Parts: sequence; structure tokens; C-alpha cells
Amino acid sequence: MNRKRHTPERLPCGTRRVQVCQLESRRAEPSVGQAQRISALEQLLEATFDPQIRYQLLHRTASALLTAADFHAPTAVMVVHAWNATPQQRVDLERFCTAMEADALAPGVWRTRRAGRTLFMAWCDGDPRHTRTILPDDDGALCTAG
Repeated sequence: MNRKRHTPERLPCGTRRVQVCQLESRRAEPSVGQAQRISALEQLLEATFDPQIRYQLLHRTASALLTAADFHAPTAVMVVHAWNATPQQRVDLERFCTAMEADALAPGVWRTRRAGRTLFMAWCDGDPRHTRTILPDDDGALCTAG
């Protein structure tokens, strides 16, 4: 079977770029494992999602809930920290929060209840001044990130 792989692309100086993938691409020709993962994520998140929702939002939100459970925390938080994001990316999060029946508390902040916990979801724009920062590479050499 010829399936697209969604793996990070290796870039210079240890930076990585991850391809964005909507649920529809995961559902198009899913392996048994992919279909089971999507079903399990939707069950944990107590929602069925539009095919245009980004898979990464489901995965990150489920991870936040599971981590909160591991630490017996009553609250989970999932933050999208965006750098040079397009307006469409923010709309994607807003659509996800709508599907999760979350209440908007402030611009870019939502709250809902899932898996017996209060779940906060938020959007945070990174300061573009920090996208060109000098960092050490895996080998200790200095490089520019961003």
C-alpha cells in the first residue's frame, strides 16, 4: 500500500518542519492502527470532528488530558504557541474549540470539560523577534533557529 508518511523534515541546525495534516488525509486510506487511533482520540475527546480539523489538535489535546490524568490534576491545558502563523491556522483552532463545545473566555482562550477534567485551550502568538535566535546545534556548533 502506498501511503503518505507524515514525518518531520530534517532542516539545517537541528530545526524541524512538520507537515500539517487534516483528519481527511488520515481517513482517506487509513491503516487499521490509524483508524483505531482516530476513533480512540474522538472517544477520549467526546466529539466527532470535521474532516478539515487538524489531526495534531486532537493528538495534542488528548495528550494534555492524559498527562493531567497521570498527575491526578483536575485541569488540563493545551496551548498552541504559534510563530509566524497564518490567520487560517487560528481559524483552525477556533473550529476545533467549537467542535469541542468550548466556551470562549477571552480572545484566544477557551474552556470545556472532557474526561472528567476542566480543559483550557489557548492560542499564543510568539514574538517574531525570537524566531532568529542563536542556539547550539546537536554537535555544539552555533546556528540560527527560525
